[in-house]
Amino acid sequence: MRRQLHLIFDMICDTNIVLDVMGANANLLLKVNLFSLKNLSDIHNGAMQRYMDRCWNMLLGHIDHCTVSYIF
Repeated sequence: MRRQLHLIFDMICDTNIVLDVMGANANLLLKVNLFSLKNLSDIHNGAMQRYMDRCWNMLLGHIDHCTVSYIF
């Protein structure tokens, strides 16, 4: 899911939209594996998957409805 979010970053018309959706977890969009202790805790208790699913759905919804976003 992290890789999919990284790939969708290039398809959004305005990178600020992605950064607003990801919030403090924008580090998950990097190619390198850079996790905070909170990220690791959230991965362990399952909250990270729910968070990433929610971000994915919001960004995908933006791509579906935006006339500017790039569809490959």
